[in-house]
Amino acid sequence: MLKLIIGKKGSGKTKKLIDAVTAAAEASKGNVVCIEKSSTLTLNITHLVRLVDTDHYEISGYDAFYGFISGICAGNYDVTHIGIDAILRICNRNYDELAAFLKKLDALSKDANAEFIITISADKAELPAEIFEIAEEIYLEDFVPRYINQAIQFTGEDMGGDRAMMLMLLYIVIVIIAFVFVITTGDTIAKASAVIGTLRATGC
Repeated sequence: MLKLIIGKKGSGKTKKLIDAVTAAAEASKGNVVCIEKSSTLTLNITHLVRLVDTDHYEISGYDAFYGFISGICAGNYDVTHIGIDAILRICNRNYDELAAFLKKLDALSKDANAEFIITISADKAELPAEIFEIAEEIYLEDFVPRYINQAIQFTGEDMGGDRAMMLMLLYIVIVIIAFVFVITTGDTIAKASAVIGTLRATGC
């Protein structure tokens, strides 16, 4: 099965891919692989996923990339999922060649019993219609950009808010302690003054 994550740069494709391969790795009884161009996902991908950098193997073009993927499947029969980030960067932006590649990959997917999850940086309208006859699209409508994602922003912002709140509470506590000290001290002085006055009156 082929699953495509389509959208322009900054639309959240890579984040969606990371979530997908992470979920696959947690559920799979075999191996999950994620292929990228250049080592950019090292800190984002769980150790359960084998991360492969195509630059390390000097992969260029769809034919070379198909042979590379075939080798992964042939060398490890336990591969259940393969994620591919930025396929147009790995190969090229020739959409006809992309369509031909995906047809071959679909056949490989069935033979190897592996699922492929691929990000494509393009508008859906730019891609050949035949692609969607063999592949399923994973939609990005539910993706929340980082700058408005409260779950992402919570830690940093909340820590800053907590610090300000703690300082405010500290100031309030200091004021209360100072007030209690002044009242207590004043009361003690008043009582002491009364005792001293009595003692002087009695001639002590």
